[in-house]
Amino acid sequence: MGLFSTLFGKPVLQDEVFGRIAWDSVVRMAPSIWYSTALRPFAPAGSELFCSITADRDGPTDAQRAFFQHLESTYPALVNKLIPVIEEAFQVWRAGFTISDFAAEFKPVEITIPLITNQPVHWAWSFETIHESDHLLAIHMSDDTPLPDIQFVESA
Repeated sequence: MGLFSTLFGKPVLQDEVFGRIAWDSVVRMAPSIWYSTALRPFAPAGSELFCSITADRDGPTDAQRAFFQHLESTYPALVNKLIPVIEEAFQVWRAGFTISDFAAEFKPVEITIPLITNQPVHWAWSFETIHESDHLLAIHMSDDTPLPDIQFVESA
């Protein structure tokens, strides 16, 4: 951490959708930088999560805000698309694995939103699960479509 960061902390913005966000870039001269939120409510899941957002120095764009609001409003439909992909990924460890109650078994903990410059939007989110307490499921998406390569990432 540089002297400026030590003395003054990370630049912080208050965003109308994402709430309090902090600049989290290690490459200070990059045209796009990362912002991350503190835990923020994610109403459709009844939980809180982090958002990592790639944006310019002015913070998130209207397109990123609209995208996040779209995720909130379509969460039940997205879950229906996730279930078969997650069940297939778990088959490697547990033959016959099925999800009985997604809300009770999986909790979104982070959403990564890129700089939105074209379609489709390639983004990702991570879930904690009661089925694998040592790992998070990282699921990459193309717009509203889950990609089949779910990753099991060791949780901290």
